[in-house]
Amino acid sequence: MKIRSGFVSNSSSSSFVLYGIYLDGEAVDKLIEKHLTEEEAKSVKDDYEMVTDYLDTSETDLEFHEDYECNIIYVGKSWSRIGDDETGAEFKKSVVESIKKFLPDVNEDEIRTIEGEISA
Repeated sequence: MKIRSGFVSNSSSSSFVLYGIYLDGEAVDKLIEKHLTEEEAKSVKDDYEMVTDYLDTSETDLEFHEDYECNIIYVGKSWSRIGDDETGAEFKKSVVESIKKFLPDVNEDEIRTIEGEISA
C-alpha cells in the first residue's frame, strides 16, 4: 500500500498565500460600516461570504477571502500578483498603501504574509 506523506488538500478547502491582514469581530463590523450601504449591511448580517462579494465590487485592487467557520475576512494581495520588475519590498509597500487607503485605522504592524486554508 502506498501512503502519501505530502500536502493533501480536502475538496472542501482552498489554500492561499497573501500579503495582508485578517479581520474578525469588531474590525469586520467597522469594515461593513465603512464600505457597505445600510441596506447591504442589513442583508449580509453575519454572512462573511456575502460581505466579501460586496467588497469584491468595490473600487480597490485588494482581494477579499472569507473563512466563515472562523468568522475571519482576509484582506490583501496574493504574492502571485507581484510584478516582474517589482521587488518584494516594493510589492509590500504597495499592499500597505492599498490597505491603509481602504482601511485607514489598520495598524501596519499587523500586515504580513498569511498562509493558510479557508473553507470552500
